[in-house]
Amino acid sequence: MSILHVLNLYTADNFSKDVDNYEARSAPTQSTTYTSFGTAGLGLDTTKEAWATLTQVFYSESKPFDQICPGHPSTTFVGHMDRLSVSFLNTSPVDILLLGDLDTRRDTDWLQRVIHAQRPPRLVLEFWNEEALLSEAGPVSKKLVTEWQEAGYGSTCSLLNATQVGGVVDRTWLLVARHTCKNLRWPEWHRKVVRPMQNCLRPTGIPWVAYIRPENNHRPQSQINLPSPRTEWESMPHIPGSLIETSSGVRRILNDEIARGLGVPKTWLGEVYPSGQLVRRRVALHDLRGSRSSSHIRTGRVWSRPPPHSMKP
Repeated sequence: MSILHVLNLYTADNFSKDVDNYEARSAPTQSTTYTSFGTAGLGLDTTKEAWATLTQVFYSESKPFDQICPGHPSTTFVGHMDRLSVSFLNTSPVDILLLGDLDTRRDTDWLQRVIHAQRPPRLVLEFWNEEALLSEAGPVSKKLVTEWQEAGYGSTCSLLNATQVGGVVDRTWLLVARHTCKNLRWPEWHRKVVRPMQNCLRPTGIPWVAYIRPENNHRPQSQINLPSPRTEWESMPHIPGSLIETSSGVRRILNDEIARGLGVPKTWLGEVYPSGQLVRRRVALHDLRGSRSSSHIRTGRVWSRPPPHSMKP
């Protein structure tokens, strides 16, 4: 028997004699069960696909899905968000509210609907353009955060790119959570991973007008001096009409190709060609799944760290 082994046995034996009793403390994970959600301003909304275990109560858009996305599962259409009354959430209560196409006025309007709700949502997820993070009147400005706090909601934000959670479209959203638990925290997202856009593009049927011809090189002003991403090894741009470099030449990316890259099932669109506005506002399916499957937010439950006073003395 080695000297080190003898010393270890001696230390353990004497330590056990010195300790008469000890106290075990635990911090139980808090959880809240969610069953329903509603969406507004998410364009070609695929939240129902991402959160299949929850019930979608309503969606708010300028047009119903049967006109813009015929294959979308049936869901109650309530019209455009600007036309909803201040008591709207009393007739359509939800546990989670997902909002897009926001500005300061619309965010304030939704806050008023939440305040007047008899059963207000317990979690509000807002998708903003990343530039709003630095805005003095943006979603994390002192004014808006204070107003939501007075209504009983804490505010937490995170930047999330679809390529960090398995997506192919390179777009970063400012994701803002308004939560009643007030101690929800985002995880550390993975770094960006480039996934080639090639598999999301049309194999055939590209209109000739989409290609940039040498004799008719009308590049958008914003892309004159920028190299076009290669389809074989670069991520997909999120702006409709962006230039991409294919094996057949440089061309503009099509709206339905971006929609496919964002996770819209091909069967949902059918023969309808999506508008650029809907595609631009569309939140990627991977973003929705990422916010759901993180270590603190899951489908059906939101997990949060307990406050210090919840630990038993």
